[in-house]
Amino acid sequence: MQRFVPVPSDLQPWLMAGVVVDAPAELARSHFPAMVSSMLVVRLAGQVHCRGALVPPSAWISASTTAMVYDHAGPVRAVGLVLQPEAPVALFASTRGQVNAMRPMAELAGDA
Repeated sequence: MQRFVPVPSDLQPWLMAGVVVDAPAELARSHFPAMVSSMLVVRLAGQVHCRGALVPPSAWISASTTAMVYDHAGPVRAVGLVLQPEAPVALFASTRGQVNAMRPMAELAGDA
């Protein structure tokens, strides 16, 4: 199942919400509506595919113009941060203008 959780007031300039996905093996898919915001997502367990591609274990998922469907392989646990629409470009310049995209966090953040 998925649930949205509120963020503390001091993080609201950057975040709109948090989302927790805790899907049992019987739930083969999760659905997210089209969103003007992007998300930073970390998958804690399970495998997830979107549009035939494996979703990276930690990923930036851009704003989307259509609803997104994620196919699960077994139980899935993940957490995500729903970013304010203007936050991605402030954090990662390379995200400017990207919609309907998914990129591994390592690609955006570079070496630590």
